[in-house]
Amino acid sequence: MLTLLLLLYILILEVKKGVENMDITKLKELRNKRDLTQLQLAKLVGVTLNTYANWEKGANEPNEDNMEKLMEILEEVK
Repeated sequence: MLTLLLLLYILILEVKKGVENMDITKLKELRNKRDLTQLQLAKLVGVTLNTYANWEKGANEPNEDNMEKLMEILEEVK
């Protein structure tokens, strides 16, 4: 759990610093630790599968609202 929280914290810091290419491996790792598919997480955030997949590929980054939703979803299971 501590590792998961640390990864989430690093992800938050990267977004807040405006890192151009978020480290997609962290987002994917957090999703996988929650046993969620890309489609499931996309639905929970309220975006299309294509949008979410682009985040993991590094083609796009989530906006601030979507990042907050991601953090809430990925943080709530302990």
